[in-house]
Amino acid sequence: MVIEHLRSVGHWAERSQRTVLSAPFVEGFCLSEASGRGSAVFSKLMTLALVSVTLLTETGRTVAAEHVVNMLTNGDSGSMVFEPAFVKVAVGDTIVFNPVAPNQFHNSASQFLPEGATSWSSTFDTEFRLTVETEGVYIYSCVPHQGMGMVGVIQVGAATNLAGAKTAAEELSSKMFQNKERLTAALAQAN
Repeated sequence: MVIEHLRSVGHWAERSQRTVLSAPFVEGFCLSEASGRGSAVFSKLMTLALVSVTLLTETGRTVAAEHVVNMLTNGDSGSMVFEPAFVKVAVGDTIVFNPVAPNQFHNSASQFLPEGATSWSSTFDTEFRLTVETEGVYIYSCVPHQGMGMVGVIQVGAATNLAGAKTAAEELSSKMFQNKERLTAALAQAN
C-alpha cells in the first residue's frame, strides 16, 4: 500500500513538474489556494511527508542479531570449550548455543547474571536459544564440564556489573581443575 501511494505521489509530482521544496511550488500553492487546488496540493504534500516519516522510522529500527556459540568437545582453543568463549551483543539479540556433535553431554547454564536477568539451564546436546533483555555481563558454563574450564562470557551492551562478574569468575575458576585461565581470558574482553 505504501509503495502504491508513493507511485501515485510520484505521478502527481511529474504531472505538476514542480520540485516539492522549490520556491515556485510554494508560490504556486499559495496563489492557487483560492481556486481550491491548494487544498488538494496540501493534502498530497502532507501525505508525502507522512510516508517519508514512516519510511525513515521503519528503516531506523534496529534488527536483533543472532550469535552462534558452538559447544565443542575439541575446538581451536582446546578440549571442552565454547567457541567463541566471549561474545558482545546488544539488548534483544539472541545467542544460539549449538551442539556440534551428538552425545557429547554439553549444555549451557547461567552462573552469574546482571540483576533482573533470567537464569537458564539448557537440555543436554540440544540447540538452545537465549534472547538477552538485560544489559550487563553474563557468565555461563557447561554443567558436567565446568571443572574442565568449559565456560563462557556474554556482554550485553555496557558491562554494568563487571566488578561483580570478576568476583564471580575468581570463585568459579577456583573450583576448576584445568583450564582455569579461560574464564579470566574471556572476561578480560569485556569493557
